[in-house]
Amino acid sequence: MSSSVTGLARFPAFVLRQAEQLGLDPDQLLASAKLSREELEDPDSRIQAGKNIQLWRSVLAAIDDVDLGIRLGAELKIKDVGLVGYAMMHSANLGEALGRLARFGRILSDDFPPRLRTTGSRVVFSIEPLPELRVTMSRLADFDLAALLTILREITGLDLVPMEAHFPYREPSAGLEAHRGFFAGRLLFDQPEVGLVFKRENLKLPVRTADAELGRYLETLAEQVLESLVLGGTLSERVERTLWSQIKEGRPQLETVASALAMSSRTLQRRLREEGTSFVTLLDDFRHRFSLLLLEDRELAVYEVAYLLGYSEPSTFYRAFRRWTQFSPQEYRASMEKT
Repeated sequence: MSSSVTGLARFPAFVLRQAEQLGLDPDQLLASAKLSREELEDPDSRIQAGKNIQLWRSVLAAIDDVDLGIRLGAELKIKDVGLVGYAMMHSANLGEALGRLARFGRILSDDFPPRLRTTGSRVVFSIEPLPELRVTMSRLADFDLAALLTILREITGLDLVPMEAHFPYREPSAGLEAHRGFFAGRLLFDQPEVGLVFKRENLKLPVRTADAELGRYLETLAEQVLESLVLGGTLSERVERTLWSQIKEGRPQLETVASALAMSSRTLQRRLREEGTSFVTLLDDFRHRFSLLLLEDRELAVYEVAYLLGYSEPSTFYRAFRRWTQFSPQEYRASMEKT
């Protein structure tokens, strides 16, 4: 596998956490995959896909469980998918969510080229597996399908049942109880793609946390991230994408953002000045714009919005919000109710 093929660090980090809960030694697994804990610290950083595959191989070699892929896939949450997951969970309906997953799949992994196609009354969401994984990594295909169905059930709040589940490996002679119980639809093996087939009418199913404006904003961010994988984008855009990945861990620092962008703090400051902005301005603008969208979600308390934006104390967020808008967060929410 080419070393240029990369994926988000959040997925091997998820597998490592699950493996540790199953009693495996995380340090041994990391060593076997030639991974370090530092590589997995930022969930939105990118690591070589080959390391993720080797991590899976080590886990599968240590746990003799034909249902392991399904078990682990059933544990994945939509927020574990990062930016693409957030864009999905704020989509209007299942069709829009699947469309965003297909469109931005490359953000998750370069070797994850998903397709969404409609044929008559059927809708197929599929992934073409890497040739070397078709036989030796059957449980990884199980994980992909189980994880996909799990997050679709989560965002719709329904026990969604696909018409068909497509697996790239030959049908086992026994041991399909977990497959039948989890997918509950027709199981097809030795298929050219890993995929789920739904009724076309399922695309209209509403997403429980739909938010049109927030969804569009996250879609724009995802577009920028996707473009950066090909073109790089301006430094200001790259800083904003880095803020997205770091702000959830607390207040982003100039030094950590510069390090993530592989440059010194002085170089980052200088190049941002050349673009007519600064790190402080970009961080402040990011928080301002995102705070307005988060406050529209009435299920989030104001203090939760503060923490999501990286503020250690809600009072600091209150002061910043009043500076931005001349209102307190509560006053802003009250004004939205009147419009």
